[in-house]
Amino acid sequence: MRVRIHGLLEGARAARGHVVLIDVFTSTTLVATLLARGATCVVPVLTAREARAIQARRPDSILMGEWWGKKPPGFHHNTSAVRANELEVAGRQVVLSTTNGTLGILAAQKADRLFLACFRNAAALVRRLAHAAEVTLVPIGLAHARIRAIEDEMCAAALRSSLLGEEVDFAAIERRIRRDPSSRLRNLGRSRDVAYCLERDAIEAVPELRDGVIVAS
Repeated sequence: MRVRIHGLLEGARAARGHVVLIDVFTSTTLVATLLARGATCVVPVLTAREARAIQARRPDSILMGEWWGKKPPGFHHNTSAVRANELEVAGRQVVLSTTNGTLGILAAQKADRLFLACFRNAAALVRRLAHAAEVTLVPIGLAHARIRAIEDEMCAAALRSSLLGEEVDFAAIERRIRRDPSSRLRNLGRSRDVAYCLERDAIEAVPELRDGVIVAS
């Protein structure tokens, strides 16, 4: 297997074949959580206006998202993965718009197959792609996917090692991420989300984009 890491928005735009997008804090962790909780699908959109238009057509849709860390007006919930794990979403469609994650998802137009990964579904993702010949990992980062984020970069490195059958010291990775002073979630006082997003192999759902919506593959 050949595994590449090409980050940020340009990495998402250029990636081909089997592509794995990573946004640990929080889009990819959130989507995996929602699908594990029984959501029928997650619809990624770029703007809050698009999300509200979808809800107008499908009033049962749940709107979730953030722009620069704040929940858009009219949305039901922000992107707290911990909160999502407590919601009743089974049988419901979720519409998601975020600063970085959905931007990266929608930018990956050249991917033959696009999966979403995080620490919580790392083992499931590795099993899912065990027979792929080539995989491109895209740690999406911050600030409209233009600045690297340590948690995304380290998750990508760990996934690369796991896909290649190498040992990974996840405890050391978690310590390094927690020491980083730039963690947005910690700065926002969401320590429960930090702990949740850094928990390993707790979800079997591997989100995949199919025909414009994200479903469990």
